[in-house]
Amino acid sequence: MAKVKLSPRNKQLDTQELERIARIMTKESLPEQYHDDQRQKQWADELARRIHAVIDMFEDGAEVVTQAKIADGITRMFEKIAYKDMEYGTQLKRERADALRSDVGIEITQNRIDAIDEALEQKRVSYYSSMQAYKICRWKVRPEVIGRNNLNWGQYKPAHEMARVRRIEKRNAMTIDTFRNNPTTFYEYARDTGLVDMGDDTSFATSR
Repeated sequence: MAKVKLSPRNKQLDTQELERIARIMTKESLPEQYHDDQRQKQWADELARRIHAVIDMFEDGAEVVTQAKIADGITRMFEKIAYKDMEYGTQLKRERADALRSDVGIEITQNRIDAIDEALEQKRVSYYSSMQAYKICRWKVRPEVIGRNNLNWGQYKPAHEMARVRRIEKRNAMTIDTFRNNPTTFYEYARDTGLVDMGDDTSFATSR
């Protein structure tokens, strides 16, 4: 690994300098296409070109909506992959903490820690590449496809924002009569909107 030099403007390891060093070390530990900005830009441009090639297989005019749906769907696909990687990585970190607490200094327990570390490294790389692809699709490919076809497609809503929007719409659609006529609906609404913390089983609501 290349040596990391302190910035000439600041020889002290303040927070910004530590963050800069961390970014450098993170890039150096990733696959080659992410090592430097030029290589990463080439990779990003090639990915965008290939996605456009798939979209361009559908004709302009009659299939412009299909083109936009593909651009939207590919963006969503990479977002979901990155989210799943992050979710699994968080789970692996918990498993690693448990493995460290259970480590008794023998080969079996150390092998378990090593296996988790290897899985974590794979997920870290997968998450980084998926996020790069998601950003390319969201901020480059999707706007270009929608823009060239003059579609009023609206802004892309990340998954977490869509869940929030659905909760707001559901809340706004509810009335006192709705709750009065169907107690189960109220309990489901309270759970889904985060008003109370309860499981998915609504049997208690119908038993009253």
